[in-house]
Amino acid sequence: MNIGKSNATSFKKGHARIPGAGRKPGTPNRTTQQLKDAILEAADRLGYIREEPKLDDKGKPTGEIELVHDGKDATVGYLMWLGKHNPASFAALLARVLPIQLNQKQKQEQEQKVPVRYETVEERRQAMIAKGWSPATLAAWEEAMEPKFLRELKKKEELRAALRERGIDPDILEAPPDPKTS
Repeated sequence: MNIGKSNATSFKKGHARIPGAGRKPGTPNRTTQQLKDAILEAADRLGYIREEPKLDDKGKPTGEIELVHDGKDATVGYLMWLGKHNPASFAALLARVLPIQLNQKQKQEQEQKVPVRYETVEERRQAMIAKGWSPATLAAWEEAMEPKFLRELKKKEELRAALRERGIDPDILEAPPDPKTS
């Protein structure tokens, strides 16, 4: 066997791909698909495997146990048996399947998402007034829910506006910086 030597039909680095050659992306390998089909068929035929006492020719128990399968519950039955008698193998299968299921579920949720529309405060206020709420009650609630620093800031701005109306510069009333802390 000549490893390293290439013949005229082998792939060469940089060679362009022949259009239409090979499997299409996402197409499973035939052997892999046949193996998957065979595994599923075997699981269907096995079904739930139950333990029954082995009987001798006279129909008396021998003390041995034999595994009997009759295809009951098909693949689900076999997987139930596997989960009960070989949890490590079942967990490995489950780990392979769960990410697929979760990704599909997330895709479905994303496709079904309805855009959320948030009302402005004014829209909500108008809707509540339309339903019979008193504007005074709403104003009292809004004031009670307003954070303390915003109330203080609002009072300060109202005071500054009142001073400007009287022709007084509000900035001169600010305390000068303390030279000891500067």
